[in-house]
Order: sequence, then structure tokens, then C-alpha cells
Amino acid sequence: DAAADVMLSLKPGERTPIFKFGPPSWRRYSWYLRSGRELPSFGDVGYHRFHGLVRLEVYGAVAFAKAQRLANLTALLVPQYASQPVRDPRAPQNLLPTGALERKLGQMMGDRTLIDRYFRKFFAELVPLASV
Repeated sequence: DAAADVMLSLKPGERTPIFKFGPPSWRRYSWYLRSGRELPSFGDVGYHRFHGLVRLEVYGAVAFAKAQRLANLTALLVPQYASQPVRDPRAPQNLLPTGALERKLGQMMGDRTLIDRYFRKFFAELVPLASV
């Protein structure tokens, strides 16, 4: 399919043309871009050919010219914030600020063992075994 060929040919920081989709009540402008850094070969590092492709969109009420500027800006900025596989196995899709936020929220939640125990107890009391 021609659309997949365009997406697969993208290099980091490149994007597809913008396309419009959805019914009038929630119409969107969308585009794909490849995040991350240039890799020697997808197979050499264990990635598949769609690795690093990110779909971005903006509400369709935004003027097309503004959507175009935003798409160009994301193609410039998103790859700069891409994580590396040594830091995050979800790289480059999971951006550095997202990973930092996840770590901070995880720290604020407290001990994982206690949280897990709390949820197990809560759900066990919510649905008694006899009623299952």
C-alpha cells in the first residue's frame, strides 16, 4: 500500500503529508513522523520497520495552515526528546519528558509491594470469591 511505503521510507525527523479524517463532529488533521535517531539497520538492533513511527493529530477546527506549522514543529522537536533504548525499552516512542513524569509519579505512589497488596485486598473485598 502506498501510504505504508511513505511511512516506512521516513527517516528520523521526517513526516508524512497531513491528512484529514473523521466525521465532522470530531474531524482531525493527522500525520506520522519518525522519532529517534538514525539506526544502522532496523534488523541489526532488533527493531521492526515501524519502530519509531508516531502518529500526531490536531483538532480539525484548527486552520490547515496552523496544522501544517504544528506538524513541521513536531518533526523538529519530537526527535530531540526521543529516549534511547538503554534508558527506556519503549524508545524512541516514549519521550524523555514522559519517562521522567512516569518515574516521578511512580515515586509519589510509594512502595509497589504495598500498592499491589492494597489493590488485591480492595478487589478481593469488592467481589467475594463465593459470588464468582
